[in-house]
This record gives sequence, C-alpha cells and structure tokens, in this order.
Amino acid sequence: MSVYYEERKGLITQTISLSLEELLNSFIQGYHYFNRKGSFELAFKGANHEDRWTHEIICILPPTMAPSPNIFLSRVCRINIYSLL
Repeated sequence: MSVYYEERKGLITQTISLSLEELLNSFIQGYHYFNRKGSFELAFKGANHEDRWTHEIICILPPTMAPSPNIFLSRVCRINIYSLL
C-alpha cells in the first residue's frame, strides 16, 4: 500500500476520522456548492455547436453525467439490460 506524500514527509500531524455519514454529507455539500456555481452544466448538457452554413447542431462533447440507458432501466424500471442482449 502506498503512503501519501504528506504522511511520508510528516506533514500530517493528526489522524482524520470520518464516519460514512459525515463523508456523505461533505460530498453532498461540495456537490451543491459547485452545482450552484454552474460548474456541472457542461457535464449535464454537453457542448453543441451550430454549423455556420447548414445550421445543423453538432455535438462536440456529449453529456458525461447524463445517465446511460443501462442505469435508467436498471434503477427505474428494474430491468437488467444485459439479460436482454
């Protein structure tokens, strides 16, 4: 197991102990903070560009945080997509 730089160099003087609930709450707080700032807009919507001459919408970067059909079907509809293939 690798030891982090701060621990190797003695920069961490005390141990950090978080319960799972505290870790989850801090993650949710961080997510809401960056979501309010609009930091996830590109990840949720992707990046599109309208062609100058044809006015066709071209996807430059697809949404990366949009759920895939597999996640949607497995969580919402309780269907295992791999059993259908």
